[in-house]
Amino acid sequence: MTATSEQLGAPSVSSSAVRLSWPLLLATAGVGLLNAGSLSLGMAYLQINALALVTLAVPHLLVQAGILLPLSLLTARKLLRGHQEGWAYLVLLLLAGAVLTNIGTILGSWWSGSSLGS
Repeated sequence: MTATSEQLGAPSVSSSAVRLSWPLLLATAGVGLLNAGSLSLGMAYLQINALALVTLAVPHLLVQAGILLPLSLLTARKLLRGHQEGWAYLVLLLLAGAVLTNIGTILGSWWSGSSLGS
């Protein structure tokens, strides 16, 4: 007779938590890629006008705050419950990078606009 992981005291991985995490992970990645891709295209198209960059970056930051942030945190929580720490930390790292990119775009646009005006 063989012992199960519960009998040995090892934590069991909840398969339902892992199964629920994959759709969330894919949705998070999809929203993040759409957000980053459209921001990059907009930046390339509107490179000359700093005000246009700010007006483009602010809605993206709102999308991140309203959709991407809660979705990423929910995904990370589900992954942590399923003992998938590596994936959870990757989701949070990508979220932080996306938010910092938009903040950098806004600050960079403001700085370049203020230096052009002087």
